[in-house]
Amino acid sequence: MPKKNLIANVIVLIIIILVIVWVYNFQIKNYNGLQAQKENEIKKNTVIESISGLEKTMLAYKKLLFKKEINSLVTIINNIAAEDKIKIQSMQPLPEENKQYYTQLSINLAVNVASYHALGNFVKDLEKSPDIFNIDVISVVSAKSGDSEAINASTAGELNATLKVSTYIYKE
Repeated sequence: MPKKNLIANVIVLIIIILVIVWVYNFQIKNYNGLQAQKENEIKKNTVIESISGLEKTMLAYKKLLFKKEINSLVTIINNIAAEDKIKIQSMQPLPEENKQYYTQLSINLAVNVASYHALGNFVKDLEKSPDIFNIDVISVVSAKSGDSEAINASTAGELNATLKVSTYIYKE
């Protein structure tokens, strides 16, 4: 009888061990599935945070690109030119260029500057402006005339530059 009880106990013990191993393997698979799901959710959260940051950036740019008028742009350029002691000889607004998501406003400027350095400061200050400006074309020539008698001390070293300056308006 003790042998029968021993065999029965061993069989029951083996069955219990098999059940425990089966439950353990099931829980490991479940745990691994949850780990994969957790990593997936972390990746999704990272993407969502990234999208949120991009949306905030886009809203900030929309504010910069919203409802400008050519008159306000002329005023901004005039103020920057005055700060940099740039003489604006002419300013000619160009027709608006309508694009899919924005409208491009452009102005042709003819300016007189004391030096390349002064022109560089003007361009730098346009770039630093809270408004977005793009210099599409720039051409620089000496302010001196071809006639040697026309050259005098007031034009020595001066430059004439033409610039096409553009900015953008976001379309809703």
